[in-house]
Amino acid sequence: PLSITKHLGSVAIGWSPATSDEGDREEHDLVSRLIERSRREVMKRPSSARAHSNLGIALLNAGQLTAAAAEFESALRIDPKHYVAATSLARIKVEMSDLSGAEQIYQSLRSHYPNTTTPVLSLAQIAMRKQDYKSAEVLLREAIGMGHKAITARYHLGMILLKLGRKREAIAEFRSALRNDVRSPFLYEGLGIAYLLNGSVKRAIASFKTALALAPQSKTSVHNLSIAYLDSHEPEKATDLLISYLEGYPDDMSARELLG
Repeated sequence: PLSITKHLGSVAIGWSPATSDEGDREEHDLVSRLIERSRREVMKRPSSARAHSNLGIALLNAGQLTAAAAEFESALRIDPKHYVAATSLARIKVEMSDLSGAEQIYQSLRSHYPNTTTPVLSLAQIAMRKQDYKSAEVLLREAIGMGHKAITARYHLGMILLKLGRKREAIAEFRSALRNDVRSPFLYEGLGIAYLLNGSVKRAIASFKTALALAPQSKTSVHNLSIAYLDSHEPEKATDLLISYLEGYPDDMSARELLG
């Protein structure tokens, strides 16, 4: 999950770690039964990459990352090309901030599955986390050139171009992505930031309002629309928006700072 927020003369890219809420007792029991069944399958078929991968998925769903990683590694020792085990292990390494380890796995997947975009997109996201935006741009353009709609790739490429100060190119990428997905609040928010940085404040406000209509609880959309109202010398509208928002989210200090 990514978000972008306009600051004075710059753009911030935010990363939200994956989270999961603890389920009720029935769900917990179901996960436990899946783990036990998967363990029995591994005991019956210890040389099965699929059995180890299934156990890894069950453990991953239970939040047991270390144990899940061990099962995925076992699956890959049996079958180095096992796609589910490789992608799942790479996700765990990203969660654990082992970006180099995740990068090695995705590079291997890329060589085994040259026509699949997921490894390329994942390598681009790792490059973004490392703030290697030039490499990320190359990888994203490669993913876009692989012949699919590439909405995710265009969204990330638009953000990269904003970070690199190429605002007009970013606008073109966001608009291209919106032609394939007209109901994505993240694309409208990215387009709004691109417009705002390019000096088109009215267009930015329209984009942010659309993003907020599609995702009424979006913190970054509220922040960005408030900034756009302030840039357009409409503090009253920013005030009304922030007061209404803070009634539901009183602990948002960034919103309070904007209101101040």
